[in-house]
Amino acid sequence: MTRGGPFALTEQELFWRDVQPFLLDRGYSLRPRYAPDWKPSWAGTNINPRFCEDGAITVPTWVMDARRADGTAVAIKWIPDALHTANELDIMRYLSSDELQADPRCHTLPLLDTFSHPTIPMADIRGMARCSPCPVAETLKGLFFLHVHGVAHRSTFSPSFCATSSLNDAIAIAQLVASWWTSTRCCQASDGIRRIRCTPWSTSRARYYLIDMGISSRFNSDSPGPHLVVGTVGRDQTAPELSDTVPYDPFKLDVYLLGNYFLTRFIAEHENLQFLKPVVDAMTHPTPAERPTIDAAYEQLCGILRKQSGRAFRWRLRGYDEPRGFRLAMGTFCFVRELYYWARVPLRGTRELRFGRPPRCQHLRTSL
Repeated sequence: MTRGGPFALTEQELFWRDVQPFLLDRGYSLRPRYAPDWKPSWAGTNINPRFCEDGAITVPTWVMDARRADGTAVAIKWIPDALHTANELDIMRYLSSDELQADPRCHTLPLLDTFSHPTIPMADIRGMARCSPCPVAETLKGLFFLHVHGVAHRSTFSPSFCATSSLNDAIAIAQLVASWWTSTRCCQASDGIRRIRCTPWSTSRARYYLIDMGISSRFNSDSPGPHLVVGTVGRDQTAPELSDTVPYDPFKLDVYLLGNYFLTRFIAEHENLQFLKPVVDAMTHPTPAERPTIDAAYEQLCGILRKQSGRAFRWRLRGYDEPRGFRLAMGTFCFVRELYYWARVPLRGTRELRFGRPPRCQHLRTSL
């Protein structure tokens, strides 16, 4: 195989190849695949391109992983001029201010850089911290921070939430891995072969961030409202209030979108998450006025989580249609791991055992 065939640069990838010299002048280097003089590493060998780093095709094509001159991994997002992205840059700049980023309640991914395309007018290229995607209480916290500062996200929470670096996945883990995690092959290092070791949430200190402000709206947070918008752009078209002519509350839409994502992606597929259903049902009420605010939903969620044992948060998610043998094997593994956590208490304390259970006096409006 050569640079032609199924592993050739796609038409969309040619854009990144052509803009690569400009980005390099700005201090950003793309992967070898997008060098103007790229030669496939597998050419002249019997190596399958699937096992080569430069054999990975970038999807989605409007987001690219890169490195800064200091070695920092970043994501570069290409934003062509469009009506639904008109406010994105202003909102991202506002949320990236030193004052807001210093707030411990802030869960928005900071904008590192922005510059215009060298030849296409009215189009921007934006650099952001690299992240790898992900889960419930942390997302509500992040969304609350946006709402308290007058920003409604309005974007759906993609079904590929935990498997892609797409900026349409509304939440992402900001904990960067030491290896060059590629945007095309989740959980693989830069060589396209080695898998990056995953750690359980109960033993990690990941922080979650909101991303993709493409269709977001910003209002004066000191104004009592009502704050209304129109528009039906978004992947989740199930929200009953969506309309191009009848104004609706975008903050209540955010509540619905997040609740519906957890309902369809997690609760509907896993039998041991049913304890979350009351709060999610409230968030997806067909009448927007009957839905809770995001901070009220968080308080309701905390009340539910406090009633669960710590084991409920450390146990694996169980699908409804799992084969009996698989369920038995995985249940045994989880049981042994649970014994391991308890055995570590004298050395590590009880932090791992308390994972997932929020403190009783945790209020979004005062402290996170």
